[in-house]
Amino acid sequence: MSTSTHGYSGKPLPQPALLSQKLDTLFEQLHERFPGVNRLALAVYDRQTDILSTFLASGDEPSPLLNYQARLANVPSLRALADRGVPRTIDDLQSLAVNDSEHTHRLQAAGFAASYTLPMIYEGELFGFFFCNSRHRAYFTAAVVGSLDPVLRLAALTVVFEL
Repeated sequence: MSTSTHGYSGKPLPQPALLSQKLDTLFEQLHERFPGVNRLALAVYDRQTDILSTFLASGDEPSPLLNYQARLANVPSLRALADRGVPRTIDDLQSLAVNDSEHTHRLQAAGFAASYTLPMIYEGELFGFFFCNSRHRAYFTAAVVGSLDPVLRLAALTVVFEL
């Protein structure tokens, strides 16, 4: 019987692994397969206070949204994603230039040009959002999203069960 790593070059996770280590490993693996994925971040949602808070981020540079919070009611685009339970792709963050949100301005200032957002919903309850950002406009093509989406959905289950 022969064995193969099928080109896997990542390092194994320490056991037990912290959620931050899992996110870092996931980012490294995604970035290796999709070099235009420059940031992967998690924001968690507190239903009692309606607060969405940056929780963890991994990327090729420090996150522009450390310790950032917003009321979900004040971010209608994310509220709509949560209500519908569907992901969103923004091909050009500059198209949101009329948007006065601090988080959009910070992402743009850090050089991010495109975004893929997946609401983390389990058994009808919103737990937060996964964000993928790229410095390349229109990076999140149907082919890229088709590969990213199932991976992020499985990762979201890990997050939900560890929160």
